[in-house]
Amino acid sequence: MPENYPQSQTEQRLGLRLPATAINLWVGPGGHTSALHYDPMDGTLMQLQGEKQVILFPPSQLYNLYPFPLLNYLRYGMKRRALYSQVYPDRPDFESFPRYREALNHCQRVVVHEGETLFIPAGWWHEVTSLGAGAVCSVNRFWNVLPLSRALTSWSKWRIHLGVAMAMPHLVASFVEAIASADREQALRKIMQRL
Repeated sequence: MPENYPQSQTEQRLGLRLPATAINLWVGPGGHTSALHYDPMDGTLMQLQGEKQVILFPPSQLYNLYPFPLLNYLRYGMKRRALYSQVYPDRPDFESFPRYREALNHCQRVVVHEGETLFIPAGWWHEVTSLGAGAVCSVNRFWNVLPLSRALTSWSKWRIHLGVAMAMPHLVASFVEAIASADREQALRKIMQRL
């Protein structure tokens, strides 16, 4: 493993070997919530300061959590990603999203305290809320899904790859527009952040 990807003891114990990203630092106020979504890679969330509540649902609840449709990629490009839910777990609209009641039977809530690490497998839905009144700080990292057979049999993972392929016309148009713009570097950087 390259030196710029140091592993924590927890990551070593979990057998995580191939990081897909560098470490991401998250600092924000208590009360901030990251909307319900899933990631196509395994992830670790390490809490440095404060606490976070994580609401979790297994991949089997994909359609009970009402992800944005894949067809949104054709219409909006990468703006309305299919890995996000249309449901707000703590303020559900059961009239619009009746199958969410079934998903609640599979819901798990956990609070991650300072010094703790939570492993979130690829495809697991999660909403993350910073708790308390002060600053909350954590780091996360994404990992390639291993063994490869696990990645190849994950519909959640394939669903996102399909969505990105459907967004290609928008991405190509955005790249052409960025290259032609006066502030080419900034425009290209903005596109890369969306990916």
